[in-house]
Amino acid sequence: MGYFPFFMDIAGKNGMIVGGGKVAARKVEKLLSFDPHLTVIAPEIEGWFRTQEKQLKENGAVPLVLVEREFEMADLAGADFVIAATDDEAMNGSISAYCKSRQIPVNVVDDREKCSFFFPALVREGDLTIGISTDGKSPMAASWVRKEISRILPSAIGGIVDLMGQIRPCVMELDMEEADRKALLEKMFLYCLEKDGKVTLEELADRFIGGSKMQVIEYFSCDRPEYWLGQIKKSDWGAGQFLYELLSENKLKDATGENTRVLMLTNGDELISFCTYAEKDDIQPTELTPWIGFVYTFPEHRGHRYVGELFQEIEKLARAENLHDIYISTNATGLYEKYGCEFYQMMNDMDGEPSRVYRKHVE
Repeated sequence: MGYFPFFMDIAGKNGMIVGGGKVAARKVEKLLSFDPHLTVIAPEIEGWFRTQEKQLKENGAVPLVLVEREFEMADLAGADFVIAATDDEAMNGSISAYCKSRQIPVNVVDDREKCSFFFPALVREGDLTIGISTDGKSPMAASWVRKEISRILPSAIGGIVDLMGQIRPCVMELDMEEADRKALLEKMFLYCLEKDGKVTLEELADRFIGGSKMQVIEYFSCDRPEYWLGQIKKSDWGAGQFLYELLSENKLKDATGENTRVLMLTNGDELISFCTYAEKDDIQPTELTPWIGFVYTFPEHRGHRYVGELFQEIEKLARAENLHDIYISTNATGLYEKYGCEFYQMMNDMDGEPSRVYRKHVE
């Protein structure tokens, strides 16, 4: 049936560890950084516990209580959770039965049937905690997964999580829809990843909340179409120049449909990125619609996934039109997958040349 992975705050909780050997030490070592009140009871207690007890006292941390004597069942009174780590199978069984009868969470080392909770293999980077469990069936498998996750995690992920925790209250106070707040937090997180965590709270707030004037505007409905047409002309891309010609000659909608929109990501008077959202593209004939086309970001702004801002605006338009899929034709690979696009199929363009068609599903 499986065990549900609750993440619980155990700071200040009373944990009872019965057993003072190396196995018990490994359990305590995992728990200490979560600040529970731990008591270890055993006739003989390993030296490692003494070292930890001394260090915790010196650091003014939550103390580790060591009781070097025979365990008595009365010792479990008041425990919030219990770990049975003795080499006496009968005693471990009695401890398990006692705890289960009183709804006290209990872990019995190397005996999954007597456990009501398991110790996960942990990956911890700052406030990011990942727990892996196999329901006690294969600790080696859990350990292998832990190592693989640790290997692929960005080195700065702990700091990024902390930074996101600091900026989140500011975002939650913004007057916007919940979906927009979620999208904003996602953009912040991806930006931090791209910067390898080398971002300050002030920079993040200024870029995404306060100082930035970045916005998506639409060419045909904007106040200064002539000005933005001049900015599009500055693109160093053949297709961008073709878009400029179609716009300047009022032929774009003839080619791509009357409802075509040209979306532009701007920051003040600066054009950062642009694309079209249209009924048709250069893949003809086809019943597929709508299409994203003429996607371009100016060189000085590349590497920040600004196209994602345009795609989010396009998704809003598609939802408003009750459309669930958007298409894009390209000869590039690996460019649009990062924005949630998936390869759809090979199709021929108007010149009969093969082109890769990608599809982005809109929830």
